[in-house]
Amino acid sequence: MTNDNQEEPLIVDDGVDDPGDASSTQNGAVIDGVDNHPPEISRVKVFGFSLGHMFNDMCASMWFTYLMIYLEKVLKMRSWRAGTLMLIGQVTDGLATPLIGVISDSKLLPQAVTRFGHRIPWHFVGFILVAVSFPFVFNSCLLCTSETSENWKLIYYTPLIMCFQIGWASMQVNHLALIPSLAHHETCQRTLSTSRLAASVLSNLAVFLVLFIRFTLDQGEDIGPSDLPTFRTLALFVVAVGSVLTILFYILTREPAHNSDEETVDNVQITTSSERLGVKEYFTMPRFFTIGVIYMLTRLYGNLSQVYFPLYITMTLNLHKKYLGILPMISYIFCFAVYSFLSSKCVNQKISRLSLLFAGSFVALIASVLLYFKLPFEAIYITAAVMGIAQSLLLSSAFAFCNFLIGSDKGSSAFIYGSMSFADKVLNGVAFQLIELWNPSCNPHAEHEDCSVFYRSVMVFIPGACAAVLGLLGAVFLTARIHVQIAYDNTDRSILLRGGRQV
Repeated sequence: MTNDNQEEPLIVDDGVDDPGDASSTQNGAVIDGVDNHPPEISRVKVFGFSLGHMFNDMCASMWFTYLMIYLEKVLKMRSWRAGTLMLIGQVTDGLATPLIGVISDSKLLPQAVTRFGHRIPWHFVGFILVAVSFPFVFNSCLLCTSETSENWKLIYYTPLIMCFQIGWASMQVNHLALIPSLAHHETCQRTLSTSRLAASVLSNLAVFLVLFIRFTLDQGEDIGPSDLPTFRTLALFVVAVGSVLTILFYILTREPAHNSDEETVDNVQITTSSERLGVKEYFTMPRFFTIGVIYMLTRLYGNLSQVYFPLYITMTLNLHKKYLGILPMISYIFCFAVYSFLSSKCVNQKISRLSLLFAGSFVALIASVLLYFKLPFEAIYITAAVMGIAQSLLLSSAFAFCNFLIGSDKGSSAFIYGSMSFADKVLNGVAFQLIELWNPSCNPHAEHEDCSVFYRSVMVFIPGACAAVLGLLGAVFLTARIHVQIAYDNTDRSILLRGGRQV
């Protein structure tokens, strides 16, 4: 327990937990037990878990990378209407995510269903919703004619996007909430997180590769309404492959049963859902909000870069549409390389959350500088690679901080991830809509010179600002760490540095 005259720090990061230590608290505090040996997790469990979000990742790749250019260039929607659909999707996802998290944590399912677990059934519900709705999002309006106004098309796509986003949120939250159930030690949890991110990269690469092949075989240089069959086929490909991978996830992954209020790990009791911290307790924790800011800005950086990079390619650089597949693919290849490097045991146990945050912020700022200057054509490949490295480092740090916040309180994991995602999705949706409202009249039926400068500015200044703020937060956390090392004795520091939280 901390001294009564000391305040809880915003967050503390000691690098990597010592596997030989075990933190403990008194008077009802959460206890985090760890093994005296280096933690391990089976490869089958890691592989099976990594498959559970690949369908979502492939859908998200199309959603974030190609939705705006699909709506504006293929369906010929005005920029503000395209932004409105993106906003509707993000707000729906943001509102659904914490609600689904609370429902998942509350264990309302009957016993006949919970024999499959408390998270996997809700994951399955989301899978069905996504599989049913997603093919219609990247298809023409089936109820429209050539004379149908854009407002009616807006109404047509809205319920489809809402259904897709609710299903996507259910799969995302419950897949993330499985991490504390499948692995108790932070190193093992980080292994699951990095394997999940690596699988996400492979999912994105599959989408980019298919689109690259289709656009390379196509004789046209510019993207337009004639490319509708390409996006429709790609959406059907995503649903087919994603469904197979999700079924394999259900076969290979077994969610541990929780039949008692407490369970023992390495002869140390840890809390389960009945003794987890409540919502009020989390909302009184400064670290809950500071980690939320990290997650939110990290996601904003990644999503903005992903959404507007294709528009930067086509409208600022005026490149052939085949580069819509090549350049994002290069970015994600380097993403995968970084995730693979971070998931190795020797690296995972030595690198800290704070180091990942600092490194990601620095590389992201380098990417913004490269995007700002008009460099030789070959430099765009380097820029795409640097963007991929930055995104992988920042996302790895964000998930590491979230797992740090959860600690042993795995009964509230869905609520925590849901809350983080709520702030992330709402901020992203509002940002996209504001950007499209400030869009300098980019009429999809005509070229506009100012759009070239506009999309360059979007790709440079907004992600660059996110990276700068994340770097400043890292400096604040480093200061907080030094303060804790000075102000607290060994017992108190051990509790704080390993995620123990006051009740």
